[in-house]
Amino acid sequence: MADGLEQFKTLYDLTDLRVGYGVHAHNYWLSQHSANILINEDTRGVGQVAAPGSKMHMAGEGAASVLDAVAEHFDSQVSAVRGSIERIKATYPTTVEYLGSI
Repeated sequence: MADGLEQFKTLYDLTDLRVGYGVHAHNYWLSQHSANILINEDTRGVGQVAAPGSKMHMAGEGAASVLDAVAEHFDSQVSAVRGSIERIKATYPTTVEYLGSI
């Protein structure tokens, strides 16, 4: 981010899969319909992973589950991302209705 938002977006646009800790980056990737695996350092990311039905990966539990998720991503040709996007689309009307009520 030190080099600016455009460089940040360019880097992400050139990447096939993101694996990392940042919740905001995770949300950006989902908004771009791109594959990413969020590793939760604490509870801030738990809801972000649970809401679209993604697998939970907690920091400190070892790399095996993350490596399995990377392998599954390539083996399944991004089906987990498609499932997350479909769940977000399905719940979006409820979000809009709620925001309109407050």
